[in-house]
Amino acid sequence: MAFNFAEVAPCRNADPWLFDQTQLDLAQAGLGYCKTCVFWNECESLLEPHGNAYDGIAGGKVWRNGRVLAKLDPASPHRLIVGEELLNEEATSV
Repeated sequence: MAFNFAEVAPCRNADPWLFDQTQLDLAQAGLGYCKTCVFWNECESLLEPHGNAYDGIAGGKVWRNGRVLAKLDPASPHRLIVGEELLNEEATSV
């Protein structure tokens, strides 16, 4: 039997509505689960937000139409990267 991260992820019993948010103020509760999660990559791979114009929270990121609006800082998950800082980070990673 293969390992299913979703069975042990911090969000496994959370209200799915929390992860349907694209407004940053409403997304905070869902991102709260991501702060302690070690499965960001697996979550993003499962949902494939880039390929399907996903709206919501996945892998420590807030997505709208398959684009990242904001993301938790992998080095410090209690810090949210948004706006110009996010754009600068994306530009340097290309």
